[in-house]
Amino acid sequence: MQAEGISKVAAPVAGLQEVNLRPMQVAYNLHLVSLNVLSMFETDAPKGRKQRVPQAGMLVAGKKDVLREQFSRAQIWAAGLQETRLPASGVLPDRDFYILNTAATVQVEAPRLSITILVARCPRYLGEGQEAREFWDSRAQEVCNRPEQSELIAMIDSNSHVGSVHTEAVGGLDPEEENEAGALFHTFLLRTGLMAPSTFPEYHTGQSWTWVSARGDDARYRLDFVCIPQSWADFNISSRVWTEFEALQARDDHYPVWAQAVFGRAAPVQGFTDSFNRLGLPHWTVDVDSHRDQVYHRILRDKLMASFATVRADLQAGQMPGIGVESISLMVRSFQVWVWAELHDHLTAAAHIAEATNFKRDEKIDRFVEEHSLSEAARCRLVELRVRRKAEQDEDLQKLAQHLCICADRSFTAISLVKKVVQGRIDDFPDMTRAVAIAERFQLDEASLRKLRDIVEKRAEDLAVVLAHLEEVLAAAYSPSATLVKVAPTLLSGELLAPEEIEVLKLEARQQARKEELKRKAQKKQKKEKKEKKAKKKKSSSGSESSDSSGSSSSSSSKKKRKQKEKKAKKAKKKDKKSKKDKKSK
Repeated sequence: MQAEGISKVAAPVAGLQEVNLRPMQVAYNLHLVSLNVLSMFETDAPKGRKQRVPQAGMLVAGKKDVLREQFSRAQIWAAGLQETRLPASGVLPDRDFYILNTAATVQVEAPRLSITILVARCPRYLGEGQEAREFWDSRAQEVCNRPEQSELIAMIDSNSHVGSVHTEAVGGLDPEEENEAGALFHTFLLRTGLMAPSTFPEYHTGQSWTWVSARGDDARYRLDFVCIPQSWADFNISSRVWTEFEALQARDDHYPVWAQAVFGRAAPVQGFTDSFNRLGLPHWTVDVDSHRDQVYHRILRDKLMASFATVRADLQAGQMPGIGVESISLMVRSFQVWVWAELHDHLTAAAHIAEATNFKRDEKIDRFVEEHSLSEAARCRLVELRVRRKAEQDEDLQKLAQHLCICADRSFTAISLVKKVVQGRIDDFPDMTRAVAIAERFQLDEASLRKLRDIVEKRAEDLAVVLAHLEEVLAAAYSPSATLVKVAPTLLSGELLAPEEIEVLKLEARQQARKEELKRKAQKKQKKEKKEKKAKKKKSSSGSESSDSSGSSSSSSSKKKRKQKEKKAKKAKKKDKKSKKDKKSK
């Protein structure tokens, strides 16, 4: 039988529809707030007044309306309130919000997003902290039972201090010494894959403390957090403390912390990734042709199963009326051609991506990492920066080195800055040249240098104006280093000092200079008096020594005279004896 040539078969067109899906089908803009609405509420009232109602909290007249109005105006998507003191669990009536009063977590389900929301207030760490430890263990077990694909968001009054220990969960912004309660909270974040954006300088702006003491000791701490998944770290995240919020409290206590997360879900790309991952990886001993056959088999099995499910029995029995084996073979081969073309396009695109993200060792980056003692994670970020900004690599490394020379945690700073540049949150690394000149001019110490670098990073958009203003402030100050640390929160929050505040600095500088001048004069006078006293004492001691020596010399001369007299007396006596003897002999 003569062999027939293989003809090129086009993909089937029957029922074919062209669908153009947008790269981002759904965009999310989540505004999240955590607030303790009645912290440290006591039933005791001042003398002469009625006892307070122990279950007040959200039951204060008009309080719910005030909070709702502010949340609505700010387009808050979810607000977690602690210590509401509501008497029973349930859904509260409201025309704008779903108000859930419950001790359990809340599950939010959307077509392409599933979120578990945890609102919690940790008890204080007392004694060995058994109650706090059990609290965090219970919360971790609860959230681990959430739906498999559900993301976790936590709004927490932690009653703890964190920041001195840096991980993926807690950053180094305005660090507080991590205490025992903070260690438990930190462990909970790591166990559940959460992070606190208000501890990271790349996300948070303004003041970081959320609680102020009412005892008058001016104690301020960061106790409240909105925690989001660590997998959201590359999203557009921002965080701040809502200082202008009105909570109808008699005194300042807790401030709400506000976090915003903006991101989108690209369903087509994720769908292809999931399908490709389901194919699995072949064993190293499998050759290319066999691997291709396996891919064909799995793709065809999944694609054709639904289409041929209704006729599978007839096909197996060879009872498909009107359609022969050749026709079915042609259909399968046609589908193979189409699948191979699709797979080829995807593999070609993957090859281009792999070429673009070529993570080869780079000598410049290796030297830079070794010079600044950076971590492996920081090195990977630098490689990503090189791929995305190859033409600006030398300039980028030079500017980054200026930041790393005066920061506390070099690896953390490098990762933070590179992420901002790569993600487009800033166009370029902030230039430290003028800041270094200011540091040299005013001889800033290490602590103030770090604050200066933070200001340069945070105020990159109006850096020239801010540095000119800062130079004016430091020139007016008596102690530039201490003044810089003092005014840094104002500059980091996006503001500038008022002219009146600069005048106050000048006045304080003059007063301090006057005090120092008086102190120097007093020290000089004291030194002079001490010197005169010492000289006088020396003179008196030398006078006494001379009188002693003169007294001793006079006593020695009198002894000599006495001896001479005694000698003369002896001679005279001998002479008298001799003369008497001569007379007697005569």
